[in-house]
Amino acid sequence: MNTIILYKSKWGATKQYAEWIHEAYPESDIEDLNKFDVENFSNYDIVVIGSRTYMGRILVGKFLTGNWNKLKDKKVYLFSVGMMLPDSEESKMSFKLIPEDIRSSLVGYSKLPGKIEAEKLNFLVKKFMKKHKGPTDKIDRNSIKPIVDFLIQNAQEEKSDEEI
Repeated sequence: MNTIILYKSKWGATKQYAEWIHEAYPESDIEDLNKFDVENFSNYDIVVIGSRTYMGRILVGKFLTGNWNKLKDKKVYLFSVGMMLPDSEESKMSFKLIPEDIRSSLVGYSKLPGKIEAEKLNFLVKKFMKKHKGPTDKIDRNSIKPIVDFLIQNAQEEKSDEEI
């Protein structure tokens, strides 16, 4: 199956995860979502999309909604990156902002730990983040395991189907 990994990254964490996924599954293509021509979706069976989460929103939500007619027949795996824990109410709410028909059609979703670069934040976010305690860089390569496992499993299933 033809696979592409698309990412939307501002400070590099989402891009880093996308690159690690691509390294672990080199049969895939990888591209910045802002540079990707959506007409090329026809070339892919599996689309992995990575997005940062900012102020309670997964930033590719509008992209998914606007392009779902091109994606709905694909295997779409979404991952988001942010500082809130995956099981936090904030993380759950950000995922729920994506329309139900899209959420229920995804083949997978992972919330991955992110990082904060305080020097790049605006005043209001800095004020909000003063309440944040703990490490400001939680990026963890091991977090991509469910995504890579999904890609490898699909490749193995396709290979088995071809041998029959």
